[in-house]
Amino acid sequence: MQIFRQQLIAAVAKTEGDDQVGSVIEVLPRAVVFVLDVTKADGTTPTLDVRIESEDPVSGKYFTIDSFTQVTDSVATERKVFTALHESRLRVAYDITQVAAADYDFTVSVQGKEGDEA
Repeated sequence: MQIFRQQLIAAVAKTEGDDQVGSVIEVLPRAVVFVLDVTKADGTTPTLDVRIESEDPVSGKYFTIDSFTQVTDSVATERKVFTALHESRLRVAYDITQVAAADYDFTVSVQGKEGDEA
């Protein structure tokens, strides 16, 4: 069984206006697990939205296939498990919104296995 692990967004301070996307990964049809780990959430009612996106091979545009629960002003950890993912090019994107400055430390990682086990 082949296993791969990769960090898509590193644990550095992210602030409002830092909306970005992580590394693009290519996967074969397999079980894939994404993990969001928020270790710091400071600010006045900040929101962090993290979504998993897939590339349309014809247009090259990305679309959301799933989202993590919105993070407000507390630390959080969440897993998203896909038992048979058929999209091949994936990435993680995030948005931070707030009236005043927000500061988050978080990572998003992915692990995949050949086959259907998660």
